[in-house]
Amino acid sequence: MHFNIFLTLVASVFTLAEASVLVAERADCSVYGDYPEYTGPCELTNCGAKGTNCDATGWSGCVVYPSFDCPAQGCTCTDY
Repeated sequence: MHFNIFLTLVASVFTLAEASVLVAERADCSVYGDYPEYTGPCELTNCGAKGTNCDATGWSGCVVYPSFDCPAQGCTCTDY
C-alpha cells in the first residue's frame, strides 16, 4: 500500500512538472512575431475572415490560432 502511495506521489510530481513546462512554452507569444490582433468571428457556423461554416464542411469546431494563450491571429476549423 505504501508503494502505491509513493507511485501516486511520484506520478503527480512529474505531471505537475510537465504541465509547468507546457504552460511556460505556450505563454511565450513572441515566438509568433508581431501581427494585428484578429477580432472577427470565431464560431462554428461563422469561422474566420471567410466566415466558413465548419459544421457544414465536416469539422467539429472553430478555434483561434496561433495559440489560445496569445492574441488571436485568426480562426480556423478543427477536429481537435
